[in-house]
Amino acid sequence: DVFCGFLLCTNLTRAPRIGQLQGEIIPTSFYHQGRVIDCSGAHVVLDDDTDVGYVEDGTPCGPSMMCLDRKCLQIQALNMSSCPLDSKGKVCSGHGVCSNEATCICDFTWAGTDCSIRDPVRNLHPPKDEGPKGPSATNLIIGSIAGAILVAAIVLGGTGWGFKNVKKRRFDPTQQGPI
Repeated sequence: DVFCGFLLCTNLTRAPRIGQLQGEIIPTSFYHQGRVIDCSGAHVVLDDDTDVGYVEDGTPCGPSMMCLDRKCLQIQALNMSSCPLDSKGKVCSGHGVCSNEATCICDFTWAGTDCSIRDPVRNLHPPKDEGPKGPSATNLIIGSIAGAILVAAIVLGGTGWGFKNVKKRRFDPTQQGPI
């Protein structure tokens, strides 16, 4: 259970430097990188009731073991449901990960409750924009009508302007030649 709390492995003292000791100091040793490490574990509580030795439930504390209520327990003993295994003993058929809710979260190309169903690759990228398409029939009709009106206005305007100038020349006495 010492692995389910704060573990002090250097500068060991009989009393904590901060906070209050709750319970007793538990000495422990373990083998790490070819040597034995001596440590102590304890629950030390600060003035605001914060436990500096708090370890989250579910924290691994050994092979196939996890912390629950500051105790290191075998996962099988907890009688928790787990994700489905395939015939080879692979969790989520080896194509996903098991969530904390004991459900498989499948890799991108796999589906099913145990990730055993191959799922065709979906296209995550939308098709590239091919640019504007050709003019539609409505646009052609509107453009033709607007063009025809513009041409008619130019022709009528030009004709009216020309007619006015011709008329003006006929009646302008300064424009007439010798009599």
